[in-house]
Amino acid sequence: MQQLRARFFAIAAVFGVIAGFEAAGAAAAAAPPITNATLIRACVKIDNAGNRKKGFVRIIQVSPTNLAWQNGQAPDACTSHEQELDWGGSGGVGATGPTGARGATGATRATGATGATGATGATGATGPSGAQGATGATGATGARGATGPTGARGATGLTGATGATGATGATGALGATGATGATGATGATGATGPTGARGASGATGATGATGATGATGATGATGVTGARGPTGMQGPTGLRGATGPQGTTGAQGASGATGASGTTGAGGPTGARGPTGAPGPTGPAGATGPTGAAGVASSHVETTSASVTLSQGAVSGAVTKTCASGVLLGGGASLSGTNAAIQSSNPVTNGWSAQAVGTGSGPGVTQTLTVYVVCSGP
Repeated sequence: MQQLRARFFAIAAVFGVIAGFEAAGAAAAAAPPITNATLIRACVKIDNAGNRKKGFVRIIQVSPTNLAWQNGQAPDACTSHEQELDWGGSGGVGATGPTGARGATGATRATGATGATGATGATGATGPSGAQGATGATGATGARGATGPTGARGATGLTGATGATGATGATGALGATGATGATGATGATGATGPTGARGASGATGATGATGATGATGATGATGVTGARGPTGMQGPTGLRGATGPQGTTGAQGASGATGASGTTGAGGPTGARGPTGAPGPTGPAGATGPTGAAGVASSHVETTSASVTLSQGAVSGAVTKTCASGVLLGGGASLSGTNAAIQSSNPVTNGWSAQAVGTGSGPGVTQTLTVYVVCSGP
C-alpha cells in the first residue's frame, strides 16, 4: 500500500508540474494536498492537431477525493484527439477489500504510582504576642475519651495510562475488478437512402359481386317542355263505333267550292311524365382494361435546424419539420457535435420530429440538431 501511495505521489508530482505550466500566471491560494488518491484519470494528446503537441497530458479527475476545480467544474472529457489514461496501479481499481480482523486488545498497564505530596505552603506571619495571663491552677486529669470512629476510605487513585494499541491486522484480499464502464452514446442515425424504384403493379383483383339494386329515387320535377318532335307514324284505325239512328234526309244543297286546306294546328302541351319504371337488371361487367405503365417516382429533401446546449442527461425540446410540398416518404435527424445522442426520431403528420439527449460529463456543449424529411414530388 505504501509503495502504491508513493507511486501516486510521484505521478501527481509529474502531473502537477504539467498543470503548473498550463496555469502559469494564475495567482491563487494553494488547495490542501490530496493524500488518499487511488485513481488519476488523464487525457493524453495522440496527434499534433491544434496548438498542442502529441504527448501533452491534462488531468480531468482524481478519486476518491477530486481536485478543487475552479467553480466546482471538472475539465471536459477526452476529445477525439486524446486517449484516456486511468493510472491506479495494475489494471482498473477494484472494489475496496473487506476490513481486516481487529487486532487483539493490548494488556492493561499497571496502576501508576501515587503522585508525590505537594509542597507545604509558606508559614504565615507570626501575630503579636498577647499579654501573659496569670497562671491558672492545674486542673484534674480528665477521663480518657472513647475511641473515635474509623475514618472514611480515601479516594481511588487515578487510572493508569491506556496500553499501546495492538498491531494492525493483515490487509484484506484484493477486491474484485470494478464493473465495466457504461457503453458510449449511440452514433447519430444515418441519412435515409433514396427511394427505390416503384415495383410493378400487382394483378387486378377479381370484380366484386354486383351490389343490390338501390331503392327507386323520388320522381324528379317535370323538366321544361322540349321542342315538339316530328309527327309520329299514324296509329291504326280505331274500332268503328256503333251506327247511330238514321236522321231525316235534308235537302241537298248546292255544291260549294272546295276550300283551301287549313294550316295544321299547334301541338297540344306535353302530358305529365308518367312514373319511372323499375330499373332493369344490371348488365354484365365489362372486361378489365390492361394495366398502365408504372410512373416514375420523384422526391426531394427539406430540412430545419436548431441549436441545443445539453448537459449530461438533459433532453432538448422537439425539433419538427413538415413537407412544404408533397407527402412524407421518410425522414431522420443528425447532430453536429459530441457528448450527445439522438433521444427520439419519429414521423409526425406529414413530417418528422426529433429530440437529443446529453451524454457527456462537464458543462453542456452547444451543437446543431438537424431534422430532415423526404417528400414526394420535384
